[in-house]
Formats: sequence, C-alpha cells, structure tokens
Amino acid sequence: MASEQPRKREPNWSLFAPLLYAPLLPLLRISLNGRVPARTRDAVFVSAALTALAHAGYVMSRDSTMGASSTR
Repeated sequence: MASEQPRKREPNWSLFAPLLYAPLLPLLRISLNGRVPARTRDAVFVSAALTALAHAGYVMSRDSTMGASSTR
C-alpha cells in the first residue's frame, strides 16, 4: 500500500475577497469625493462593485454545493 502524506491545509484565498471589497467600496467614495469629477468617481465605484459581483459569481460557480442537483 502506498502511504499517503497528510494534506497540508491552506486557506481558500478567494473567500477572503469580501473582506477587502466591503471596506473598499465606501472608502473609494470618500477618498475620491472632491478630488476627481463625480462622473469619474461613480465610474470607479461601479467598476469596483461589478468586479466584486463578478468575483462572487465566479466563486459560487466553482462551489459544488451551489449546483441544482444539491437542492433538498
């Protein structure tokens, strides 16, 4: 029998992204207010929010428990 080495546990770094995005969104608004035109500030905010949502969709699509076959 082949002896298996114990798996090294590592954190799932993609699940830590909300910890970055949550404070980033309001800080973008506050830090860019008055420094750049409102249209640019809004574009940066929307692009950051869309990036966060795209990341959430990616993580959920890779999660095997989110599939339609797992509904009980």
